[in-house]
Amino acid sequence: MSIVNNLFNVYNIGMNIFGERLLETLKRNGISQYRLAQELGLTTRAVNLWVLGKREPDFDMLIRLARRLNTTTDYLLGVDKLNTGGKL
Repeated sequence: MSIVNNLFNVYNIGMNIFGERLLETLKRNGISQYRLAQELGLTTRAVNLWVLGKREPDFDMLIRLARRLNTTTDYLLGVDKLNTGGKL
């Protein structure tokens, strides 16, 4: 079981929250799933599976996503309700 999966279980976070937050953050930043995939060296399918809640990123990728999208891992995971834009 991955670290990210453990976080989902510990905080009782559904995958749909991560997918919803990822999609919302992409839209807010004007970034398509295709562009994000290209920038991170992924397939568009991988990003789409995250949005759909079918898969989850590993811990390192979660950090890269948060940095690229100017948000926090806690926001993407649904721990924080407000997006602080990566700032405390």
